[in-house]
Amino acid sequence: MAFDKSGNIYVAGSTQSVHFPTTPGAFQTVFRPSPCGGGPTPGSVLYCPEGFIAKLDPTGSRLIYSTLIGGNGTDRVSGIQVLENGNVWFTGGMSSPGLPVSPNAWRREAGPVGTHGFVGLLNATGSQVIYGTYTPSGAGTAVQVAPNGDVIVVGDATSTQFEITPGSFRTQRDPLAGGTPDVFALRLSSDLSQLRWSSAFGGSAQDSVVAMGIDATGDILLSGNTGSTGPLIPAETRFPVTPGAVNRGAGGGDFFACKLSGNGATLRFCAVWGGAGYDALLSAELTPDGALLWAGQAARFFAFPITENAYRATAEGAVAGRLAADGSRLEFSTNVGQEPRDYAQSIQRAPDGTILIYGQTHSANYPTSPGAERGCFGGEPRVEEGQSTFVLRLSADGASMLYSSFLPYRIQVGQVNQYYTVVPWPEPSGILRRASVDPPWSSQVTCLANAASYRQRGLVPGSIITVLGQDIGPASASGPVLSADQRVATTLGNTRVRIGGIAAPPSSLVGPADVLVEVERDGRIVDSFRRIVIPAAPALFVADGSGRGPVAAINQDGTLNSAVRPAPRGSILSLYLTGTGVPEGVPLPDGSLAPGAGGTPRGEVRVRFNTVNGEVLYAGYSPGQVAGLTQVNVKVPDQAGVTGQVVIDATVNGNFADNLGELRVWVQ
Repeated sequence: MAFDKSGNIYVAGSTQSVHFPTTPGAFQTVFRPSPCGGGPTPGSVLYCPEGFIAKLDPTGSRLIYSTLIGGNGTDRVSGIQVLENGNVWFTGGMSSPGLPVSPNAWRREAGPVGTHGFVGLLNATGSQVIYGTYTPSGAGTAVQVAPNGDVIVVGDATSTQFEITPGSFRTQRDPLAGGTPDVFALRLSSDLSQLRWSSAFGGSAQDSVVAMGIDATGDILLSGNTGSTGPLIPAETRFPVTPGAVNRGAGGGDFFACKLSGNGATLRFCAVWGGAGYDALLSAELTPDGALLWAGQAARFFAFPITENAYRATAEGAVAGRLAADGSRLEFSTNVGQEPRDYAQSIQRAPDGTILIYGQTHSANYPTSPGAERGCFGGEPRVEEGQSTFVLRLSADGASMLYSSFLPYRIQVGQVNQYYTVVPWPEPSGILRRASVDPPWSSQVTCLANAASYRQRGLVPGSIITVLGQDIGPASASGPVLSADQRVATTLGNTRVRIGGIAAPPSSLVGPADVLVEVERDGRIVDSFRRIVIPAAPALFVADGSGRGPVAAINQDGTLNSAVRPAPRGSILSLYLTGTGVPEGVPLPDGSLAPGAGGTPRGEVRVRFNTVNGEVLYAGYSPGQVAGLTQVNVKVPDQAGVTGQVVIDATVNGNFADNLGELRVWVQ
């Protein structure tokens, strides 16, 4: 994805769809089907991918142009750069013959072996490839124009046929001798007719480029991943780390950053860092002073290097940092996630020097800032898929969090302080929806979730939900109010929520279907959207309101279960759930307070303590509380293995409590 000075959006990649949308007058409007194997169903065919470049207006609602670039092979556009005049340089891995090469191109033929690279210049209207050339035996990852107009391409070379020009830097061993990808860089004239130089280097294992930048002196900084470090790689075939550069690569898979001189002859430095597992660099950005901001994922249990001034010291999961301009030290290296599966997918330097990191977390406990745009795991109020995008703003030194928020699940990072929600269903607002990291935000619902787990599943009839958002409620907090008929009022302060046209979560909803959810403030609808209706998604309330961790359980003596007040084995423990579905019999009217026992959930209720079943003595309404809260009284198993901090889970009619991570109670 890239942007021009007017904010137009350029998207590039590959497609296997014969119906990919193109625009009249574009360079290539017809997909050229070429079989690449069997499809997902018997007798179907999977076509080889073709590259594409598309331009949208700043709102994402109008396709200005869209063109395919490919043929009867495997073609992918992997990198683009938009020029001031709207022309677009592109590169990628392209094996098809007959791609649009210039009459005087450096290489007019693809070559005989495997997937090769291609570099081209698309005009501002998307109707013509002005210049084009193959780059034999090396698929391009990124392309950038040098200050003098020359074109720099970096990528992964996979063949010994890759041409290294005399005088260009190369490792001591023959590059690519081991048959695994190495790193390459080459420089071409602005019309792609002349090769100025080309260089390839790496180790005996797989090495690959993720990003590149050109600094103020014209030197080229390549960053990516290397498997050619650590004690299992012979010294003579390791990745070429230079004296004085960071050398903390433990093997398996490490990050690298290497700077080449503008003439390709000298390796200024080459640094590596990582733990003993497979670490993956996913994003890198060159700062104005020549330092490298980087982000990615560190393998679990394998001691990724974290600096003393780190924002967080856990050496696994999402990581980010900055490498000094000369490669000599990690100015900072920090964990930015919450659990090992988290990863940082993009990093940006803001104009004020602060650092923006976008990533994915699997944790509802991911720390968000007070007043964050989205405080609920899952981001979009329409869908939740077990993980959520986050944005984190760090101080310039990487030592402290300035802001953190969940974001919609599917996003594409845009220009600094902006991101795009990728809308996967028809919406009148457009293909992409642009949003800002910083307030002020418009009135909108940012989260509609189960009130116990903070997970965003569908709407369960008769359940208690939490709605979070910006400018959707009263100025001051308001507690529950009972109406004259002793029900919880449908309007609180100046706010109410209507679901399916009813001003309360109606217990009569049935699925599968979706209903309209409307949030009203001062009689005006400030946000509306549709949610699917599902029969049940039970979740246990927890003690700190995070959706995970210690359960909000009441001991038999009426005290809150905790480490200092554990439940004796054989005693009765009361648990509280919502999302158990419409109960047996005739449910209480919406908003009613339960007068006593009743409201038995449909299906069997089970509770386990360290996988040992407890005896469920009661499951139903919680007397005196609003209908929708389910109370479960369970006898703690009187077994020696059930003691201390015990993992607990519950099922209702076969549906497990939909909390994130382990839930716990204390037993003595």
